[in-house]
Amino acid sequence: MAKLELYKILKKVIFRSLGVQNLWNYRYMQLYGYIYAILPLYRYIYTKEEIIKRLNIQWEYFNTHPYVSSYILAMHSKMLILNEDENEIQRMRNNLMSPLASIGDSFFWGTLRSFLISISIFFMLIFFSQPALLLIFLGTGLLFFNIIHFYHIFKGFQRTFRYGRLNLKFTRKFFFFEKLITFASSVFFTFSSAFLLKIFNSLHYMGHYKYLLIFILFIFINIFFKKYIKKKGIIILFNTILAIIFTLWGII
Repeated sequence: MAKLELYKILKKVIFRSLGVQNLWNYRYMQLYGYIYAILPLYRYIYTKEEIIKRLNIQWEYFNTHPYVSSYILAMHSKMLILNEDENEIQRMRNNLMSPLASIGDSFFWGTLRSFLISISIFFMLIFFSQPALLLIFLGTGLLFFNIIHFYHIFKGFQRTFRYGRLNLKFTRKFFFFEKLITFASSVFFTFSSAFLLKIFNSLHYMGHYKYLLIFILFIFINIFFKKYIKKKGIIILFNTILAIIFTLWGII
């Protein structure tokens, strides 16, 4: 295979992976988007009859986190180029999709998104009277999220294809950043709580109703951190100490 041609085909596979969630359905989930992404490589390597035969084996349920689907596509591409058995490729796909879905959901939805929401709330409280600055900070948060998102799609595909496997460093990075971002989220959320308490305490005309608002606020904080109680007790303890300190600062 000419390297330049193969490079162009792989680039097409990467860009097509952005549409892995196209044509969702209850029976096959993300399968149509996945097949659409990998199809250029099949067309490059095999004849039409071989493609039909091979894709019939692949025509099964597929679902993972869309931001890390590129890792599976990279493994799939590498195995196709090495002309490995299609049943082996299918087993690889089935073995990777659930663990990667779990890692992706935990990191992108459960951790990174929550972190950016807590930062957004913090800056909304500080710059609510300056809409231009507020929009800049919110736009920066959205940009930061998508930089990480696209990094894992493009760089993840490149590295996995190069080495032909997923190593432990990949998962370690996810778990390290998850702990770091969770810790930062607790700090930002606590600061936001202190600012809100300051605001509530200044509302003299509300009387005792402001304490009801404070109570509701801490209910939401408890809900936000409920998922971390079992696994991250130290973070909860630290957040509780910060909450007490800044609550006293907010009320006084």
